[in-house]
Amino acid sequence: MFKLFDGYSHTIDKINRKTDEATNKILKASGGTDKFNKKLENTGASATKASSGLGKLIGAVVSLAAIKKTLDLADEMTQTTARLNLINDGLQTTAQLQQMIMESANRSRAAFTTTADVVAKLGLRAGDAFASNQEIIAFAENLNKMFVIAGASQEEMRSASLQLTQAL
Repeated sequence: MFKLFDGYSHTIDKINRKTDEATNKILKASGGTDKFNKKLENTGASATKASSGLGKLIGAVVSLAAIKKTLDLADEMTQTTARLNLINDGLQTTAQLQQMIMESANRSRAAFTTTADVVAKLGLRAGDAFASNQEIIAFAENLNKMFVIAGASQEEMRSASLQLTQAL
């Protein structure tokens, strides 16, 4: 009986040891999983911070680009107005001249700045070929319409207009 009881105790002890070992391994694995999850949370927080910082940087760059574009447009409009002042024949104010150019640009589906640039260059370089600013605007409008019908890009329109004004 003692032998039977002792054999049983030994087996039970062995099972207990193995169970304890398995439990310790499970606890270690659980601790490792907890550490891993904590690192993932920290990485996620870092990524969120980095993403937020990157978003702010991109926003600042976009804002600066918008400001530069606005300043460039304002500078271009100032130069265009100055050139239109030079060619104004006195039959209208510069604001009225700009309005006539805007209406012409709308009718010909061209950009105002491109049309105003063509009108100013035609007036400065070939003003003697036209009787008034209205004729220059009408000529520029017809020119723009031909460019649009031909499918010319804005750059092609500028280039051809430059060559034409130089030729006139």
